Amino acid sequence: MRPKDDVNTKIQTGTFILSEKIDDTKSRKSEKDLKKEMKRLEKEKLEREKREKKLREKEKEKEKQSKKVEQKH
Repeated sequence: MRPKDDVNTKIQTGTFILSEKIDDTKSRKSEKDLKKEMKRLEKEKLEREKREKKLREKEKEKEKQSKKVEQKH
């Protein structure tokens, strides 16, 4: 019969290996989630920049219109 300490060590090692596998799975999932989050944030950033650019263009257009009106008077 094996000494009790030897059995406990094997059980602890098995538990450790199992927990490592679980952690690895979690880290893969979190990496996936991080990538998704980064893509989403990048997409939001691009959309925001697009809106800001449109607003700037509208402002420029308004300025041009107002200058034309001023020149006519």
